[in-house]
Formats: sequence, C-alpha cells, structure tokens
Amino acid sequence: MKQSLPDLSLRRLNNTATAIAIILAIPVLPFTSITACAAEQTVIGKENNTKTEKTKQTSSNLPSKDNSVFELGEMVVTAAPSGKLQSRDILSSVDIMNADKIANQNVLTSFDLFHRMPGVQITQFNQGTTTGKFSFRGFNGEGNINGIKLLIDGIPSNTNDGNMPFIDAIFPLDIESIEVVRGTNDPRYGLHAIAGNATINTYSGGNYAKGRVSYGSFDTYDVQTGVGYETGGFSQNYTINYRDTSGYRDHSDSEKNSFSGKWFYTPENEKYKVGLIARWSEANADEAGYLTFDQSRSNPRQSMPHNQYDNDTRQIGQLSGHLDVNLSDNLFWSTKSYVNTFDDQRWVKYSVNVAQQNRQAEELQYGAMTSLTYRPLIPWLYDFSLESGFDFQNQENKSFRYTGNNGIRTTQTRNQAFDFLIYGGYLQAMIQPVE
Repeated sequence: MKQSLPDLSLRRLNNTATAIAIILAIPVLPFTSITACAAEQTVIGKENNTKTEKTKQTSSNLPSKDNSVFELGEMVVTAAPSGKLQSRDILSSVDIMNADKIANQNVLTSFDLFHRMPGVQITQFNQGTTTGKFSFRGFNGEGNINGIKLLIDGIPSNTNDGNMPFIDAIFPLDIESIEVVRGTNDPRYGLHAIAGNATINTYSGGNYAKGRVSYGSFDTYDVQTGVGYETGGFSQNYTINYRDTSGYRDHSDSEKNSFSGKWFYTPENEKYKVGLIARWSEANADEAGYLTFDQSRSNPRQSMPHNQYDNDTRQIGQLSGHLDVNLSDNLFWSTKSYVNTFDDQRWVKYSVNVAQQNRQAEELQYGAMTSLTYRPLIPWLYDFSLESGFDFQNQENKSFRYTGNNGIRTTQTRNQAFDFLIYGGYLQAMIQPVE
C-alpha cells in the first residue's frame, strides 16, 4: 500500500467553528481523529465482455461529448456506452460530483454536500432532524412544492410531500457520486420531477476498508465506516455510521445512526447482475426553535423558553431489489423494486403566541421500475439508443397533527389516512450523428 505523510488540516464544522482531522494511509486507530482507507477495485466493461483498465481524469482535462455535462472530481473511463441510459446521456444540464470531492468533506449531514453543486439553492432550517431542502430552476425549498425527484441508488426517495429526509440515512463516506439533472428533458422519472432530479449513488463492489473517526466543536462525535469485499462475482458492501453533537445553539442536541448492506452477484459471462440493498437509520434531536431578527442578533445561540419541549424522532428504512440483464450485445433490460418506510414524530412551537404542535407522519412506499434499452450499431451514426420504460409507485400514508402543551397532546387537528398510486411509461430515442 502506498504510504504518505499525514495531512493535518483544519476543516469547517457547522459553519461556525473548526474540527481537526488527520488523513493517514494506515488502518483505523481507536479514539483518534483520522481518515483511513485501503482499496482495490476492478472495473468491468460491458462491451465484448472484456475487462478495461481504470483511467482517472479530472474535470479540468476530461473531454466531454456534451458540454452541458459538468463533472467535479475524478471519474472512471471504461468502454463505449452500453446498458441502460445514464444521467450523462440526457440532453439537458447535468452536474456530477464524484467521490474524491465528497469523501473528505466535513459536513453535518449529506444534505450539506449539495452546497458544492453549481446552481443549487440551499434552504437551511437546522431544526432537529429537519435539516433543509435543496432546489433549482426557480423552485424554492420553503414552498409547498419542492419540484425535485430524489433517488438513492436509483430508488425513489421523496416523502409524499416531496421532502427529502431519506438523505439523512446516508453518510458522506459511503457516497460515490451525486448527479443533478435539470429540466424536464429526462423522461425516466415522473412524480416530483418538475424542476429535475437528483441521484445519490453509493459504493457497490470492490475490495476496501475505510473509516473516519472525528471529534469537533460543540462536543461532536462522528464515526463512519465502510467495508467492501468482492470475489467470484459476488460482492458485499457494508456501512455503519454514528454521529452525536450538542449543537451550535442551546437545546439542539442530536444523535443519529445508520446501517446499510449491499449484496450483488454477477456471473463470469456478465450476462446479468442481481442484487439487494438494505438501509436503516434512526435519529433523535432537540429543536432550538425559531428566533426573531432582534433575538438572532443579540444572542444567535439561544433557544427561547417556549421551545424547551420541541424535539423530533425519526426512523427511515429502505429495501430494494435490482436486476440488470444483457439480453444480447445490443439489448439491455433493467428492473428495480423497492419498499420504503418513514416514521416521524415532531414537537414544534413556532412562536410564543401560538400553541405547540405535535406532527406525526407514517409512510409505507413500494413500487417497481423497469426499462428496456436498445443500442444498435449503425455505421452512419456515432451513437444511437432507444429506451422504453414503465414504473409504478404506491404509498400508504398517515398524517396526524395535534395541538399540545409542554409535550402533552390536547386536541387533534388533522387525521389523514390515504393511499396514493401513480404509474406511467416513456419512450425516448438518443441520436448522436458525430462524435
């Protein structure tokens, strides 16, 4: 393994103070603020079922077939295009941030990584587990319609109202890339994809062990670990993560943990790939509450007495099955099925003159997506792809609200229980006459 001298650096934490991290090319040591990793990975090219060499290029010197695709960080170049259409194939504005620009970011949540994506508006709430929203193309995260489809490893990950709490189930060390597709030129996704879509891809396959243990301001502890093992066509990837902090403001303690596992199998002839992904996260947090302008200027770290009973508890789960089949050299079939669970209970009092609210949301989501992609070799065209797809998404939702006093319910103000089903299909052709 290549050895390197320690890189001692100061990183921003919570946008207000600093934490110290030491990056070493050695195994993880206990109770030390370090990042360590060891990895070995083989990249398999789909064309002619041959292995290709892994080549790294940065966004500054990477030739692009479409200047509407902007990449941050290193990427892996393999064979000619094959398989189902990807985000970079869409004729729209596409931004991609790769792993080397993500792994060393010292952020409170993975949501904060979207600060680095160009043209993305971030709306910060910082109230317990309610971190915030990101938006673009004229949409505002504070509105009732966020307008952005979120996918995690290709699985729909919005709640019924379009919010994105499933991001908090992922820690930065497990993210391989983030993709943002703007506009409505991408027909693959319907529900919530008004302004566009965003995809978070986590690590899959490879042989590696990596971890990060850090301590920072406001008594913040952060532990992130990831392990990958691949042999004989079978790959396993696991992550275990934990974060605890007292928070920048009074009454803003929070604790979060998550676990994920990936199991995939690809035979030697690479005719198909089948896999299962499971993810679970729990979070508990106090809410510091909202301040008036004058209060925020006199003491920005304070929490008002009427917010002392504000808090939030959240549980998130995802289970998905994945199947990709090479039906022939030019025909590819891909399908995914999933089950998402979301359980959130929040106590919040917006100001001293209104009643405290207890907001409870329960969602069970399940569905499937399938696509068939045809990539014929046409001598007088550089690239031609024809893809059709179909999906259905079903939700069983419950939303309850109560007024309360000091964390005790008094009167019910909402009692909603409803099912939601949406389905649709698409057909698209991608034609590129010249390189």
